[in-house]
Amino acid sequence: WLVVAILSAFAWAPLLYPGFFQSQGGLSAIYRLSQPAAAGAFFPAAAGESAPLAWALAGLAHALGLGAAESVRLAFGLALLASGLTMYLAGRRLLGCAGGLVAALVYVYLPYVLAVVYARGSLPEAVALALLPLALWAMDLSSRPLGTVPSSPLVRLMPPALVVTASLLLALAHPGLCLAALPLLLAFGAYSGGRRPFGLVGLVMVPGAIAALALLWPLAAVAAPV
Repeated sequence: WLVVAILSAFAWAPLLYPGFFQSQGGLSAIYRLSQPAAAGAFFPAAAGESAPLAWALAGLAHALGLGAAESVRLAFGLALLASGLTMYLAGRRLLGCAGGLVAALVYVYLPYVLAVVYARGSLPEAVALALLPLALWAMDLSSRPLGTVPSSPLVRLMPPALVVTASLLLALAHPGLCLAALPLLLAFGAYSGGRRPFGLVGLVMVPGAIAALALLWPLAAVAAPV
């Protein structure tokens, strides 16, 4: 874990430079975080937002006294750091420790991952990309052949619960990316676990799909012509 964090430093170190980096998003993330609090909203940036998890993360840092620009940069940095760590978690299970290390470094230095942060400036997508390997790890854990799972009912429920949690977090981070990833994760679970757990794996992904659709529905209503 420490090696992954150290070797991925070149990905998030530019966020430590003075000032705010230039991206297609400009300063919109700072303005969003600095807007007046909406009634009843603990994190003003998360109010009415279709991807509240990322803004809640930056909003928490801002609520603790960090400046708006520094809070956004911190959220981006944590997303890049978490991308390597979660990919190591998934890669270690599928490829072993050495393979997991290589997978983590390849993932965190992917041009697309870096472009999401430094070119596009999309905080929700950066957080979602950090959660995708976590969902992959949970899916692989949940779709193991039933014969290798311990007989304790509590232990049997833990892998499906992890899939539900990971899919819900992914929906809160980026509902569109969540809907695009769920079928691929389902296909991976069916391939790695066989036909027997296919129905269970598909069932535990339903909450994430419902949450993503619920977050996207207000946007569709606003975009619809009157």
